[in-house]
Amino acid sequence: ELITSIAFLLTKLCSIISEERRDTILIADLYTKEIDFISRSLKLPTIAITNRYQIVQGKL
Repeated sequence: ELITSIAFLLTKLCSIISEERRDTILIADLYTKEIDFISRSLKLPTIAITNRYQIVQGKL
């Protein structure tokens, strides 16, 4: 049920972001699988700061 809730929230987030029409998305504090999901859903480069020392780019 938690995974379903997270998937729903990520889908909602993608919907909101897609209306912004950005060319790159920068998000803090997400796990790699969520970053990849957002990047693939939006078909946009997505960069996330996962902690103070690590920056991850989502896979398209």
